[in-house]
Amino acid sequence: MKIRMLILAFVVLLAGCAHHQQKTDVLKPAQSMLWSMEKDGVKIFLLGSIHAANEDMYPLTTSLYTAYDESDTIGVEIDILNIDQAALQKLIMETGMYKEGDNIENHISPETVDKTKKALLGLELPYGPMKVYKPWMIGVAISQVKISKSGMDPSLGIDLHFLQKAVGDKKKIVELEGSEFQIGLFSGLSDKEQEDFLLSTLMSDDTTEDVLKRLRHAWKTGDLELLGNIVEESVKDFPELKDFYDKLIGKRNVNMKNTMIEFASEGGKFFFIVGAAHLVGEDGIIALMEKEGFTSKRQ
Repeated sequence: MKIRMLILAFVVLLAGCAHHQQKTDVLKPAQSMLWSMEKDGVKIFLLGSIHAANEDMYPLTTSLYTAYDESDTIGVEIDILNIDQAALQKLIMETGMYKEGDNIENHISPETVDKTKKALLGLELPYGPMKVYKPWMIGVAISQVKISKSGMDPSLGIDLHFLQKAVGDKKKIVELEGSEFQIGLFSGLSDKEQEDFLLSTLMSDDTTEDVLKRLRHAWKTGDLELLGNIVEESVKDFPELKDFYDKLIGKRNVNMKNTMIEFASEGGKFFFIVGAAHLVGEDGIIALMEKEGFTSKRQ
């Protein structure tokens, strides 16, 4: 299983959980998802990204490339172009698969097993070989297929686009989290939390494409309110996943904010790229940076 599947899990967690639309989306003048921030002579750019996109997302606005060109260092959640694939594959097998003689049927309810079988059959994925995977891994696999069917391509993700450009331009690249950290978010879930996460990916086959369309629109127009609506719907639909959402969003916001400040204190200009959902609300990275004394301006 490729690491990109794990990185995409959050994108489809939003899509998988938000299976109804609570508010009418209102078209607004387009803005970018880019902010500049300054404090005591330290300047950084912060871009909200989506990890999978399509050709309609391009070309990107000039302001994004201007910020990139002005920056010495590019910061991303994970540098997926510089990963020890063998070590990562070993980690995934150790944390995402059951030991010999065990399988998913010993850890989730018979009802969830039946739902999983039906979902995998509908996606033309074989249940037999996959039942040795833990629920979070199966949920991620289902998410990847849903992304593919929606027409969104991880190779067109905004963060990957700039990461590849940075490699070609020989810019310095730093990680805000790393692959082991993100895998740990899922592998550290209890059996009950893993089952709830799996169920969240099974419940919205008929609306996943619509929600992903809303997600693309929110990013392309810079509509933070719409993006916030999608996140809010997700949490309301699955209150049992509230603690997981807090780990997936809130606590990571604080960690990434601290890491950004630590890197920025070394001097230079930074272009940080994080998932756009991490920018939303009073607990979002923008608000957290402002509380640290940074002034922010949308580009």
